[in-house]
Amino acid sequence: MLGTPVLGYQLRRRCLKGFDLGGAAGICAFIIDGQCQDGCSFALELMDDPDHQTALGFLSGPREVLSQAQRASQVQIECETGETLDIKVLQVSAMGLALIALKARS
Repeated sequence: MLGTPVLGYQLRRRCLKGFDLGGAAGICAFIIDGQCQDGCSFALELMDDPDHQTALGFLSGPREVLSQAQRASQVQIECETGETLDIKVLQVSAMGLALIALKARS
């Protein structure tokens, strides 16, 4: 079942549990410049302002991998359903938690 379009994505509710309520969380694969890292998890919060629609959240995983993603040109997360979301890693903590932003699709 498809949810509401968000930033150019037609997201499945199964991928982003609770996204229609303004938030989402799940297990994902983390893809950095085409290389996959399994076993990560994420949480996103949709800022539903028509002028500034965005989604910010957190991604947990190995700190070294998250730091590499911060410098990479293409970073994505792939949900268990196979949906791929383009993200930007904004900041990485020493404990392996990254602040992320969902990038809009054109």
